Amino acid sequence: MTQKSLQHMLNIAMLSAFLLGALAVSPSYAGLYKWTDENGEVHFGDTPPPASTKHGHEVLGNSGVKLRTVERELTKQERIEASRVTDEMKRERQEARERARIDRLLELSFPTVQTLDAARDDRLSTYDDSIAYLESRRDSLVEKEDENSSRISHFRRKKLAVPDQLTEEAATINHALTQLDAQISDIQKDRYDTILEFKKYNDRLRELRRQNEYQ
Repeated sequence: MTQKSLQHMLNIAMLSAFLLGALAVSPSYAGLYKWTDENGEVHFGDTPPPASTKHGHEVLGNSGVKLRTVERELTKQERIEASRVTDEMKRERQEARERARIDRLLELSFPTVQTLDAARDDRLSTYDDSIAYLESRRDSLVEKEDENSSRISHFRRKKLAVPDQLTEEAATINHALTQLDAQISDIQKDRYDTILEFKKYNDRLRELRRQNEYQ
């Protein structure tokens, strides 16, 4: 008989002894505990295993049938991974809810793809009007800048001191041009982002329409 077979028989004998003792001595007996230690050896006992939070175990009934399993405590790395998976699942649920919300808004707000395209064109037209207005202001400032530069150059050719008023005006114009350029750039970026956004909505609305046709 091998050592493994002998150990198996001993385990069975121990379990039987516990069951018989429990039935004979204590009518209120709640069950047995079964666990495996770090060396892979199976144990039985009428009390929870040592360090039960670190080692999973099974709770057995009077007949030896498993009532429930108590999982072992997770390691630090396992807790980190479990937290990551939980956060990922939460993020995916949030994204799914947001997609569903956008789908509802698309279908309620735009009966057809053409109405969505019209809304896009209206938005782009607003951007274009703003850009055109800012560019007209920029053109006017550039003319003032040229005039001011010409006057400054006149004084310098004459080797005369440039009046502080002209120097201050040049700085003011330069600052205003810098601000206008930044505003125009921001609006142009918003316009481009709007085109991409409406392209995404357009594709999604077409897909929803196809799904509705098949249903």
